[in-house]
Amino acid sequence: MIMLLMSLLFASHAFPSELKIFELKTSNLGYKQDFSFNANLNQGELGRAWVNMRDHSHDPDLNSTDYRIKVPGLSYDASTSTIYFTSEMGRVDCAFVKVRGRSIFRSIKIRATGNCKVSKRFVEETIDNGFEVHKKKLLQVFFSI
Repeated sequence: MIMLLMSLLFASHAFPSELKIFELKTSNLGYKQDFSFNANLNQGELGRAWVNMRDHSHDPDLNSTDYRIKVPGLSYDASTSTIYFTSEMGRVDCAFVKVRGRSIFRSIKIRATGNCKVSKRFVEETIDNGFEVHKKKLLQVFFSI
């Protein structure tokens, strides 16, 4: 699995400031709620890229839960070896991809450009179903450039 820590700076105001890409009830999460975000890509003809979220807190035995998150507009361009984001405003390079070695010794390194960011927020939502009102806690994940 190819991973890249998406710890990048907010860079541009030409695109929407944040795009919500994922939401999960916190009751599905572990007790510590410790996360890391990474990018992954498909090197074939599909040109796909996505964000991985790893929940490190789900199990006290150090097991983790991975979530694959599709980001609309995030793609991989094999001809330029870049992971990029596109919208109606244009294209922004998020990471450069470098392949080293051959066969079983092959490794792929992904280097962030600093143009893209993944962040998380915990929110509490009030639900009124017509009979009762209750609150639920959610983890929301956002992508921004």
